Amino acid sequence: MKIAYKALFLPYALGALSNKRELQFFLQKRTADDPNRHLRGKWALFGGSLEQGESMEMAVIREVKEELDLEISPQKLEQFHFSPWRTVFLYPVNDPENFVKKITVLEGENGKFWSALHLPDNLTLLDRLLLFLLRRRCL
Repeated sequence: MKIAYKALFLPYALGALSNKRELQFFLQKRTADDPNRHLRGKWALFGGSLEQGESMEMAVIREVKEELDLEISPQKLEQFHFSPWRTVFLYPVNDPENFVKKITVLEGENGKFWSALHLPDNLTLLDRLLLFLLRRRCL
């Protein structure tokens, strides 16, 4: 049984540098019947909540497995602290085309890599801000 620990939401970004050195982020298209009304049909970062006894890193690793059926290495996770209440984890993806072939998007409609310079119009406002800040720190 899942028990949310605190109300901490942990977004994580899957980032890639293309062969043109263009920063890209893998985003999730939320379904039209998403339980969070403000996310319905929008593009957003993947993410989730802490479960009791989990570290933030453990939660991100679990969420990636639950949402993309992908095992990731904790050593590759990078943390970006934007405020005391907002930390974004970035997991580098070396080969975006191969990455998309080996994952299965299990939550949301689908997932897609977007250029950091050309994000979707219906990206949530908070995620647009977080990706803007991530882009500035990564480049």
